[in-house]
Amino acid sequence: MRKNEKTIYLSQFEAKVEDGPVKFLVLDAKYEEIPTKNGKKEIVKIELELEELDKPESNKEVKSINLFVDYNPRGRFFKFVNSALTALATISFQPSKLVGMKGEAVLSHYTPKGSDVAYAQLNDWVFYKPNKIVAEALASYQEDNDIDFKSDKDGAKNV
Repeated sequence: MRKNEKTIYLSQFEAKVEDGPVKFLVLDAKYEEIPTKNGKKEIVKIELELEELDKPESNKEVKSINLFVDYNPRGRFFKFVNSALTALATISFQPSKLVGMKGEAVLSHYTPKGSDVAYAQLNDWVFYKPNKIVAEALASYQEDNDIDFKSDKDGAKNV
């Protein structure tokens, strides 16, 4: 072994997060293009911190997920975008707006035909509403003057 040579251990290849339900935090999201057998394809590249949903004490793992941009209304990309836009309460998608968002999904690994490499993929995305939206909704609820608590019919008394 040479002096200052990097050492790689087999333990570094162990999955820290097993396939199945996971919680995620979006660390980065952006458009990119990648070469494929059918030419260049547009993707949304998402860097995520994953943690097993049923094991909060488990290790966290950072994974990169590539979602191919397509406009099939029943496709994986549509389901992903629809979930994100529902949480963001908007009608337009920009990957950068996902950074910092949390949610849940199902982790699995896909091995393309003729390949010996498996790629991480997430399905059944559920994004949590960002804290800002929840805070605004709560503030709006607290400021609502239409709620009348002054009812003596149920025996309650105003203090």
